[in-house]
Amino acid sequence: MKLIILFLFFNFNLFSQKDTLHNHEVVSLFKEITKSEGSELNDSVARHQIFIANHKKIIDLIKYQGFPNIKNDDFKKKKKKLILGGFAVNFCHILQVYPKLILNDSIIKLIKIEIDSNRLDKNHLIPCLKLFIFDNMKKEKSETLDLFFKKAIDSWGIKESDLIINNIK
Repeated sequence: MKLIILFLFFNFNLFSQKDTLHNHEVVSLFKEITKSEGSELNDSVARHQIFIANHKKIIDLIKYQGFPNIKNDDFKKKKKKLILGGFAVNFCHILQVYPKLILNDSIIKLIKIEIDSNRLDKNHLIPCLKLFIFDNMKKEKSETLDLFFKKAIDSWGIKESDLIINNIK
């Protein structure tokens, strides 16, 4: 638990002192997100707190300066993978445990803006959306979540046929 408190203390509001991060700071952020989300904490509450804190960092980054433009900015291949990996692992974890943090009007619109501006490729969302579908096959149906899910994929230009999960037995 001390680890979590220290993590949250040192990583509070990224943008409290300045409005934008330089590319090397963005890479460091996503590297830390990947590392912290891959930790082997046995305490699920602590892990979920890390997921939420990381999600907030990513959303704050997108709100204040947009998703890192890895297509046009000066990011080497390894750094692009770090950014996309950190984003994907958090997106997947949040959809698994707290889907309402993504499947809501404001985040759906925010992600749409990033897709429309060509900073975020919708194809990077598909594996996490497939995981969400698979996980929700085992859970009690939520009409509200289903509606937001459909709204999200429509808004993001993702076809239901892209989300078909093959070989489920």
